[in-house]
Amino acid sequence: MLYVRLAFMIGCSLCTVGVNAKPLVYQQCAELHLDQFRKGEFEASKDLLNSIVELKSHPEMQETVRKNYAFGVMLRKQNLDLALEVSKVLCTD
Repeated sequence: MLYVRLAFMIGCSLCTVGVNAKPLVYQQCAELHLDQFRKGEFEASKDLLNSIVELKSHPEMQETVRKNYAFGVMLRKQNLDLALEVSKVLCTD
């Protein structure tokens, strides 16, 4: 979870640096897309946490929990990269 937060913060920082050099319309567009992504990321985090909590109550599922968590982190990092690319394309056209 820490890695996802760090990746997200770094991605937001990089996007903010790029956005500050653009016109106001671009900045507003980029902020809108990032806000939408943040909301989706928050919901995904809650769902993942709920799943992990439920699975941890079953000792035989401990290894599955670890694998699912690692897979979820990887998917969410790819999701962040994709969302930033989409924001760039949508806001520059």
